[in-house]
Amino acid sequence: MNNDETKDDVLSAISKALKDKRDKAVSARRSSGIEEIWVAAEEAYLSIDEQNRGEYSSDKWEKPQVLGAPLTKKKSNQDDGTRSKMFIPLTRRYVDIAAAKICEIVLPIDDKAFSIDATPIPDMVSDAIAVGRDGLPLSRPATPEEMQQGAPAQVPLTKQEVITKTNEAATAAAKKAESRIYDWMIEANHPAIMRKVIHDAARIGTGVLKAPWPDSKREVATQKTDAGITAVIKESIAPSEYWVDPWNLFPDPTCGSDIKNCDYIFERDVINRFTLSSLKDNPSYLKDQIDKVLKAEEEKKVAGENYSDKKAREGFEIWYFCGTLSREDVSKAVAEDSMATFSGDDVLNVIATMVN
Repeated sequence: MNNDETKDDVLSAISKALKDKRDKAVSARRSSGIEEIWVAAEEAYLSIDEQNRGEYSSDKWEKPQVLGAPLTKKKSNQDDGTRSKMFIPLTRRYVDIAAAKICEIVLPIDDKAFSIDATPIPDMVSDAIAVGRDGLPLSRPATPEEMQQGAPAQVPLTKQEVITKTNEAATAAAKKAESRIYDWMIEANHPAIMRKVIHDAARIGTGVLKAPWPDSKREVATQKTDAGITAVIKESIAPSEYWVDPWNLFPDPTCGSDIKNCDYIFERDVINRFTLSSLKDNPSYLKDQIDKVLKAEEEKKVAGENYSDKKAREGFEIWYFCGTLSREDVSKAVAEDSMATFSGDDVLNVIATMVN
C-alpha cells in the first residue's frame, strides 16, 4: 500500500468516525427538546402563532421595531370574519429592552467590564526568618538606616517581607495582564460580537461565544529608508472571538448540563465556492481534498433547516470538530499497518474540518 492509499484510508476512517459522532450529537440535541424551546421563543419574538402562521409560511423576516406598527391578523376559511385574531407584539419589545440593559451593564462604553487582581495569600504573616530551598536564610541589602544602627551588609528577610514583595509583584503582573487582555478584546471587536450573543440569549435563552480562538493577523506598515519607501508586512497569531449561531452548535451529548464536560463539539456553517477555494492557501488544510470537493459534479445544497434565517441557502456545508478520537474509532475502518501512522496513545486530540 503506497502513501497516498494509506493517507486516503486514514482520512476515510477519520471521516467515518467523525460522522458517527456528529450524527449522535445532532440526534441528541434534537431529542433533548431544546430545539422546540428555541422555535417557540423565536416565534413569540416574531409575533407568530397558529392564527397567523400562514403569513410566514414562505419566509420569516424581521421588520424594524416601530411603535405604531400595525397588528396582524389572519382570516381562516372557517372564520366568518367577525372575530378578531391578532398577536400583540409585546414580546419583542421587552426582549430588546432586556438585551439593551444587559449590554449597558456588561459592555460599558470606553471602559472594560472586568478587572484582574492578584490572588489573596492566606494569613501567614510572621516575623520568623524566611528560609530558601537550600536551607539558608534569604537576605536583602541593608538600608542606610539599618547600617547606621550596626546591621550587616545583608539582612535576613522575614516571612512578612517575602509576602509583601510577592504581593507587589503579583499585583503588578495582574495589571499588566488586564491591559493585555483588554487590548486583545478591543482588537477582536468584543463589544459588537457580545451584543449578538446577548441578543440571542435574551431572544431564545442561548448565546454562544467562541473565544479565545487563534486567528491570523496581518499588519502592513510603510517605512522610509535610504532606498525609498518600503512596505513592512507582519503576520502574527492573536486571540479572536466569534459569534456562533446556537442552531449551528452540537455539543457532546454526554456533557450533561455543563458544556465544559464535553469530550467533543461540532460547529456547522455554510461557505461558498470562493471561500472554500481560498482555504487551499492555508497550510492547515489539505489541498487535494479541497480539489476533490470543488470538482464534484454538484455542490451540495443546504436547505437551511434549523438555521436562524430559515431561508434556503446553497453552498458547501462545512463542519468544524474539536475533541478527541480513540484508536478504536479509527481502527474500525483502517488496516493494522495503516495504524502505524498514529502514536501509541489511546486517545487522539483532533481539530478537524469536514466539507460535504
